[in-house]
Amino acid sequence: FWGYLGRNDGLIVNCLYVAVYFIVSRLYKFKEWHLLFFAVTGALISLIAMFQFFNVDPLGGIEAAANPGKAHFAKRYLSTIGNIDFLSWYIAMIYSLTVPMFVLAKSKYTNWLLLPLAIHSAAFYYIDVDSGKIAVAASLVVLLFLAVRSRAYLSRLLNAIALIFGAKFACAAYFTAYYNDYTHMGGLTRSLLIALAALAAAAAVRWIKLPAGLTSKLNGKRRMLILLGIIAGAGVAGIAVLRILPQSSFSGILGDISNILHGDIPDELGTNRVYTWRRSLILFSEHPIFGAGQDSFGALFTRYSEDLQRLFPGEYVDKAHNIYIQMLVCTGGLSLISYLVFLGGAFYTGFKKGLKSVGAAALLLALVSYSVQAAALFSLPFVTPIFWVAAGMLVTIQKDKKL
Repeated sequence: FWGYLGRNDGLIVNCLYVAVYFIVSRLYKFKEWHLLFFAVTGALISLIAMFQFFNVDPLGGIEAAANPGKAHFAKRYLSTIGNIDFLSWYIAMIYSLTVPMFVLAKSKYTNWLLLPLAIHSAAFYYIDVDSGKIAVAASLVVLLFLAVRSRAYLSRLLNAIALIFGAKFACAAYFTAYYNDYTHMGGLTRSLLIALAALAAAAAVRWIKLPAGLTSKLNGKRRMLILLGIIAGAGVAGIAVLRILPQSSFSGILGDISNILHGDIPDELGTNRVYTWRRSLILFSEHPIFGAGQDSFGALFTRYSEDLQRLFPGEYVDKAHNIYIQMLVCTGGLSLISYLVFLGGAFYTGFKKGLKSVGAAALLLALVSYSVQAAALFSLPFVTPIFWVAAGMLVTIQKDKKL
């Protein structure tokens, strides 16, 4: 009922998540300004992480992280969360919720949202978790489909992208100057060029007028279809390049994708996550329909303890580090199918309502960000409740005919 070895992710907690969803979706009345609470509190948590980088640590997180039991988190910026991956998950989710409030809203006061967006962008540079970057990128792609309908929206989105890379440039420049470390000059220059290019594109979109006849033909739906074609074409071209060129040509995220496309998928990939996922699918095959029981993964995975220690000494696995695989093992295929149907419905509602409601767009992007990072992390009480609250709020928007 309580879950495995202190994780407290058992039946009781998951029932509470569902209860929160139904309470919010049935009793709460949505107000767009309520989303500012997420934006402001998220900025404060990111700000604490920034303070920690500069050795200003009122919460004592750095000292706590440096104890022997958490040696692998030493000198990382944990804010109020206590885990670098989950801090990234939270910040990516709140960033994704905040950016459409800046891009799509028409109020002059939305310019103030540049401040929390800048704080989040700077915190992302120091946190440096790949799954968070991928989640934000996915959210911005979805937002691009909503913003392409209007030149003003598209210009503001490009400004937001410029802010991301501008903040990264500023942080990298400080890092280079303060520590006299010039090994990151390539990334520094690249960030500056991308920021300047995004600003130039924003100005061009805003001020260069297309012929009236062409503008009338390119309505919102056609623009979305053209954008879809461009993204699909760029995706195919990118995959072709990664597949054709030698694997040694790439590093980081692109290097991992290149390795996968070449069929080189070692157990070490994803901080040893591939090792866990391969063996998790074996566990799933033993109870494919209803699973082995809520949060039973840790107990089941003990059969691989000796093999795990032989290959990765000191490693400990009690979660699949992938919510979807965790569901397959613990609650079965039917559970995962139900969850994906629920998620697909939420995405459809969010996108459809997001064409008219800034609040729906913000909640949609929060759900997208959460779902992308869920492929590398697992449910815990300081991130997952926000997902269920956001999903419940989206239902209230769907029911309100005025929104």
